[in-house]
Amino acid sequence: MNPPVTDRRLRVVLVEDDDELRDLIREALEARGYTVISLEDGLELLDYVGMAVTFEDPLRAPRPDLILSDVRMPGTSVFDVLSNIRRVNASCPVVLMSAFADAECLQQAAQSGANTLMAKPVDLEALMECVESLLPA
Repeated sequence: MNPPVTDRRLRVVLVEDDDELRDLIREALEARGYTVISLEDGLELLDYVGMAVTFEDPLRAPRPDLILSDVRMPGTSVFDVLSNIRRVNASCPVVLMSAFADAECLQQAAQSGANTLMAKPVDLEALMECVESLLPA
């Protein structure tokens, strides 16, 4: 008997408050075969990850395989959100993007558990390579 075939695409949660940049990155990720959940800010990210961890039905809010997020967004900083996410055991890789990628931002990214901090404007191809390097083949 053959094992069941699963067609589960890797899931990237994309958090970016700039609509045009979010759409551009989403399209690039989808072109590479990822399922993309697009969110506008850190509060939506916190809600999504909280639902993914607590709901028993994974179709309602499936756990992300990777989080790709802007650092500065209206209402909150992703650093505050990441500390809360790590408390609820979301251990997926995190890639951050910032137009303010200075030494302090880099330090905060490391302390928050981010895998990578990329400076904006982000090179789309380098971003895709970074994502692919953090996800299983």
